[in-house]
Parts: sequence; C-alpha cells; structure tokens
Amino acid sequence: MAVTGISGAQRGEWFAGYFAQNWDKLLAHPQVSVWIDPEGQDYLIARHGEREMQTGESQTVIWDWGCQPARFLEGLRSSQDDYVVVQHLEGGTNPWPELGFLPELRRVISTTRTELPELTYPVRPAEKRDLFLIANLHTQGSQFYIPAQRRVDPAALVAKTSNYYLGLDLSAASKMIGYVVCDQNRPFGYILYKLGHRLDVSAAPAAYLFDLNLQADQRGKSAAGQLGRYSLTQLAAQGIEYVIGDISADNQLGYAAATRAGHFQLESVRWGLALRGV
Repeated sequence: MAVTGISGAQRGEWFAGYFAQNWDKLLAHPQVSVWIDPEGQDYLIARHGEREMQTGESQTVIWDWGCQPARFLEGLRSSQDDYVVVQHLEGGTNPWPELGFLPELRRVISTTRTELPELTYPVRPAEKRDLFLIANLHTQGSQFYIPAQRRVDPAALVAKTSNYYLGLDLSAASKMIGYVVCDQNRPFGYILYKLGHRLDVSAAPAAYLFDLNLQADQRGKSAAGQLGRYSLTQLAAQGIEYVIGDISADNQLGYAAATRAGHFQLESVRWGLALRGV
C-alpha cells in the first residue's frame, strides 16, 4: 500500500507466518471456525460472537479466505450472530458485492505530520472540563458513525454512549487523547484518538481516530481540517507514525473531508451481510 509501503505479497507472507505459528490455538479456540475445501484447495477462517463497536450487535468476522468464499457462505449463514462482516483491502478482486454484502465502513489511514499547519482557530489538548461539550456534540453527530445498513435507533444509541463520553479518562496515563478547537476561547469541536495500536506486518505505532465532531454550523468548513492536521503533529511528537480511522459508508461528507488533499487514503472497506432478516 502506498501509505505504509507494505505490498500485498508482504501482507500475505506475514499472515502465512502468523497462521503457521498459531494454527493449533486457532483450531482450539471456541469462537474460531476453520472451513476447508480439500478438492478446491480453498479455505476460510472466521471469528464468531464478536460485538460491533458502535451498535453492540453480534457478528461473525471473516478473518481470512482463499479464492472463492461463496462456497463457505451457506455454512456461515448458520451462525447465531446478527451479521457476517469482512474487511477487504483496496485493490484486487472483490467478491463480496456479488454475494449480497453491502459496504458498511471505510477504513482510512494517514501518516502523522511534523510540520505545524497554519491555524485560523486555536487548538488545545482536551481536558476533563471539556467532557460535557464532547458528550453533547457526540449526541448531535453520532449518526455519522453508525455503520451503513445497520438497523439501530440513533436515539437509543446516543443514550447508551452519553455516559461513556462523560466518564472518559483524558489524563496523561490514559490511552485516550483529545484536542478541542476554539473560537474566542470557547471550544466548538473536538477530536479523540485511542493510543496503543500497531499496524500488522510492520508493527509501526499507530493511533485510532476514535471520534471527531463539530457544532453543526461549523461542519463542512476549515475547522475540522485544521483540528485534524494539528493533532497529527502532536501525535508525531509522541512517536506515533500512523493514524487509522473508520468512516460510515453513508457519511460522504466525512469521507470527502478526510481524503481531501490526500491527508487520508482509503485502506479497506468493511462489507456486511445481514443474517436471518435482522
């Protein structure tokens, strides 16, 4: 991939090595199923009983597959989960649309930056006193984070997540870090990252873009870009090399803002298939 410099062949070698080292554990794991087609020399590996981060719905995650996943799909339909999902890297043959899967999330990736951007609005680290603002803005923009096609009530989801945001730990010891953008010392937007991630293959340190929200009258303007670019420089100063994030396939404005001027690039798309008419 252009951003990371890791080729498809390198990824394939890395996963082959991982499976070779962990094969016995995978076969024994109660939430992992391994499907083999000896005649077609094909396979599929899935994890069951996982919870979707935003909605809490149960889902089967296709972890890896060989050539033709369609031959294993009927077996996966017997899962007790609500959905079956798969992360498909950008480029290459994509079998999932023909199998009835729909795009849910776009995963984007960016390197961090060392050059400070010009700021129209001041940006500062988020603090405990900002939690009410953060929770309130999240209630107004949380619909942008619901994976496309998921049938959830946004109001019920907001009620469930508000207390979580009010209780966020933004201390120096926390893995959650945030920044707020201000106008005349009054914050009107925020960005949150979760630290401690690493890319597969290279193990380069990365941060997950957890949430980004602005007051409604500031969306689509320059504040989000300034907030994002400034925060990338602060993450770089901490030795973090990459930022990854997921954007709902329904959120065209958010995706356009993230990829504008090449700040983020599309890495993969998560595709999902509803089971049993949920």
